[in-house]
Amino acid sequence: MTEYRTARPESLEQVFLCYTKDNLQDIAKKHGLKGFSKWNKKDLAKWLRNQLLDEAVMGEIVKQASADETRFFESAIQEQGILISQELVADSLLLTTYGAYDPKQELYLVPEDVETTYEKICTPDMQAEKADRNRLEDYAKSAVYLYGVISLEKFVEICGTYHTGIKDAEEVKAQLEELDRKSGVVRLKNGFLMDVDLAENDVYQEVQKVQNTFDYYVPETEEEFLSYGQLACQEPNENTVFFIKDMMDEQHKNQADALRIFYDVQEAIRMNIPEEEILAMLYQHGCYFSTQRQVEDVKKEIRRLGCMTRCWDYKGHMASEVTRNAMSVGLGRKIYPNEPCPCGSGKKYKRCCGRKG
Repeated sequence: MTEYRTARPESLEQVFLCYTKDNLQDIAKKHGLKGFSKWNKKDLAKWLRNQLLDEAVMGEIVKQASADETRFFESAIQEQGILISQELVADSLLLTTYGAYDPKQELYLVPEDVETTYEKICTPDMQAEKADRNRLEDYAKSAVYLYGVISLEKFVEICGTYHTGIKDAEEVKAQLEELDRKSGVVRLKNGFLMDVDLAENDVYQEVQKVQNTFDYYVPETEEEFLSYGQLACQEPNENTVFFIKDMMDEQHKNQADALRIFYDVQEAIRMNIPEEEILAMLYQHGCYFSTQRQVEDVKKEIRRLGCMTRCWDYKGHMASEVTRNAMSVGLGRKIYPNEPCPCGSGKKYKRCCGRKG
């Protein structure tokens, strides 16, 4: 049986004709257009299409779009439609302006005339400017993921280790201010780039107090650095997969649920959420511990995972890296191989966080 799929629209006008007149007027207002009140719906759709497909207008909207929005938009063109959530489309000016969305199939499509105009405005200079903007945005997301908060000067310095063209702090600041206005992820405040949650009530200052003695973790490759911002998570590896296995073996979770719990717990650890709140999170995920011994065991597993998680408190380092460098939290001395691991797992340091890799 052939599965039904919404056909790709030929024109943006065709998309607009599916809207109400009020919808079209709202679109015009959103883009600061005037002189549309006299049009009926049919004429308004045609007029609006001509206004928004003006190369200069479309060029500005494309320049302002985030790296993720651009990737979605270009994928929809290349693949003749993509599956995407309605929320992501609704939050993007580029996607809502220049595409059609079928909520039943969660399918986003770019009309043919939009693709034609997009190809015209994507000159080498435009692509280079857009690439620089997108790169800086990805750097910013990665920085706040790893560090929580970082000074503008240090941010520029770290970015410069990967891309020699990023040196002008004032130019970077201007682009970050623009990103601050449109992003729900990063904020620029008092000369610091930070996670949006740390900006409220100046919580970032508390994080800085804890971070004070540590150096920033700077990945060896740009690819690794960017992965933290693009994925907004740390993928399981040989040192952390034990937590997923425990959720499956001890809590009888399927693999998908166990992975979801892993990411939630890891995220809480990264942001220094108290252990008791992480336990409460596990209860919400349907995890049950019938004895105090089971509670203590899962606490040890949380601490063990914590030692292998890149955290704000350590400026992107893992606790295991910190202890290997003789900077263990609360101990202030070198940890020897046969001593108990400071993570609280109950194992010897050499069998736990002291393992290489």
